[in-house]
Amino acid sequence: FPHQTLVGFASMNSEFDPANTVVATWWDYGYASTFLNRLPVLHYGGSVNTAATHVVARALLDDDQTASLGMLKYLSNDGSRGINSQPSAGSLAAAFYDAAEKPSPDLLLVVTNQMTGWISSISKIGNWDIERGEPIQLRGNPDGAEVHYKPINCRFNAYPQKLDCNGVRIDLERGLIDGQPLLVGWAHTQDGNLLRRRDFDHDADHAIQIVQNGGRISAYFLHRQLYESTFNKLYYQGLMEHPSISLHYDDYPHIRIYKIDG
Repeated sequence: FPHQTLVGFASMNSEFDPANTVVATWWDYGYASTFLNRLPVLHYGGSVNTAATHVVARALLDDDQTASLGMLKYLSNDGSRGINSQPSAGSLAAAFYDAAEKPSPDLLLVVTNQMTGWISSISKIGNWDIERGEPIQLRGNPDGAEVHYKPINCRFNAYPQKLDCNGVRIDLERGLIDGQPLLVGWAHTQDGNLLRRRDFDHDADHAIQIVQNGGRISAYFLHRQLYESTFNKLYYQGLMEHPSISLHYDDYPHIRIYKIDG
């Protein structure tokens, strides 16, 4: 793991009560996090095959931060045993909904630059139909259940009105790709803060995200699910859409830690 990421995990040491605080992040960091800050985690390498991993993936992918909080709070209170005790996917969804309003330990949600590369595997685990036992095929997504950040080469001469990406004309004012209404929206972030964002009333499946870190600017083509996900909003855009969420530690682009009041 990058040094800056480990420093972020270590920053939580001695600052929080392990009896009432849980770290929520992807399982790869589980053991390292506990070693560096002595706080319990929702899942780790030894529990990667439990229901918790699927639920954490779903929480990262959900477009509603309240729903994401409900999943994480349910896990912090009831764990995989609570999930396995639910008789159906419907009852589990109801339990997640109720958990969003119930007391729980405080949560420290950690998102990192490494996780942008892991999002392919995270999405394959999260986009899984737990009743049918098969992947959920996302509409308009040639990769089925898998979403990821696809880099595209763009010229910014006419930005913010237009982009020319690999010979494809993108109208950022109307959400058109080669004249077709194919964009649900686009965003431009600068050093982890939302600089511009435009949403369109299109029945579309994709978005453009422009990421500017220092003097370097990159553009990505991504599926709507990833663009609107809790992970993307918190890591890239710094958008906190629930009053219990606050930014605790910020070393973007390496690591961000959000505190969720229980």
